[in-house]
Amino acid sequence: MYLARVIGVHARIGILKDLQYRVNFAGQLVNSALGFLLAIGSILVVFRHTDLLGDWTQTDLIMLIGVFSIVRGFINLFVRPGLQAYMEGIRTGLFDYVLLKPLDSQLYVSIREFRIWSLVDLLTGVGLVVWSGWVGGLEASLFTIVLFFVTMLAGFSVVLAFWFILGTSAFWFIKVDNIFVVFDSLFQTARWPLTVYPGAVRILLTFVVPVAWAVTMPAATLAGKLEIGSLWLTLLVPAFFVAVSRIFWKIGIRHYSGASA
Repeated sequence: MYLARVIGVHARIGILKDLQYRVNFAGQLVNSALGFLLAIGSILVVFRHTDLLGDWTQTDLIMLIGVFSIVRGFINLFVRPGLQAYMEGIRTGLFDYVLLKPLDSQLYVSIREFRIWSLVDLLTGVGLVVWSGWVGGLEASLFTIVLFFVTMLAGFSVVLAFWFILGTSAFWFIKVDNIFVVFDSLFQTARWPLTVYPGAVRILLTFVVPVAWAVTMPAATLAGKLEIGSLWLTLLVPAFFVAVSRIFWKIGIRHYSGASA
């Protein structure tokens, strides 16, 4: 209950911040809309020349874009702004105040900043998933739907953990923002199913920069393309990244000297 109240307070603050600069808020909405149209447009162009991309149909790809939009909205809603504020706090010493809060510092960093306009990406993604499932005549069982939510939760976990692994480097390096720019570029590859990439790239996107777990796996689950035998990896890989991010965070905290040093 206490955690819910903290999240609610910071969400309200985030809404007030975004609405304070309404032109910027409108610009962000336009940017989200353009990104959505570009993604859908690229799929339409590809399927003018083919009926299948691997074993993925056009409707399957639109569902994938929906999952991609949901994950991107999740990242931009609070993961990115929270970590950016944390890294700035490391440089200025304001991170001291995070350590003084009666919450776990890693958890608090995750929920302290909200960019409410990112809900547009989330809602658009949900709409695309529902629409593609309806148009494609998807008859998902209750087990498939539950499994979809499990893989989505695993995807959120692995993305959050990976961003923390990158962000923890701020305890040792002055400027690490460019790392997130590289991740954004790699994350764009998740707009296409993992199976279209060659073997080495698949390994990179699965076990090094695990964007496949965040996008392809949930979409493949709902489309009936995920093999049951690989489900254990769907949970094991996110658990590994979460554990590593926690270890990195604890090590980084021990190296933080504070504003008074």
